[in-house]
Amino acid sequence: MHDHHHPTPQGGREEMKMYSKVFGIYIFIIAIDVIGGRILTNSTALVAEAGHVAIDSVSAIVSIISAYLVTIGHNEKRTRRIGFLLNMGMLWSVAMLIGYEAIERFEHPQAFSGWVVIIAATISLCGSLVAHRVLDNDSHEERTETHEAQHLHVWADIVQSAGVILAGLIMIVTGSSIVDPIMSALIALWMASQTILLIVRRTMPQHQH
Repeated sequence: MHDHHHPTPQGGREEMKMYSKVFGIYIFIIAIDVIGGRILTNSTALVAEAGHVAIDSVSAIVSIISAYLVTIGHNEKRTRRIGFLLNMGMLWSVAMLIGYEAIERFEHPQAFSGWVVIIAATISLCGSLVAHRVLDNDSHEERTETHEAQHLHVWADIVQSAGVILAGLIMIVTGSSIVDPIMSALIALWMASQTILLIVRRTMPQHQH
């Protein structure tokens, strides 16, 4: 049985192991995006995705540290809340960076190899789906703020990879690179809105269970 408010050392180790697996997946995705976006093509969409996932990897480390501190006896509510807000701040910064990149690409459109971008983004998408599966295998009945923060980071990765794939397909069909910044802007808006909604949901007083 799980005690949701007083994790056992074993439960804490399992939580840290789960976030460590997600961290490893993030490093793999970064490598794929950098190879596809910098070495094989000139896709700023893939480079932006690599930057996003790099911040996600830091968020995974924050989650690992939060889980560890709770396990060794630190105040769970305060520790998870601080980790949650740090993670949300990082996701918000990702949305702002992607939005900035989109504006830059609106002003200076860049052609890129659609097929290479699609292949790299598809591999990244598969990695994000694996990370999502890892998080969904968490056996705790009650999702902690740490877990929900990581869940949103992974969903943002999934949405961004899917958007990059769609942008690559449209680029191949139409030959227009303007779809790249348009897709990035939409993704940035989605990330920002989801971040705000999760912060509101987790920090506002709960009137019902």
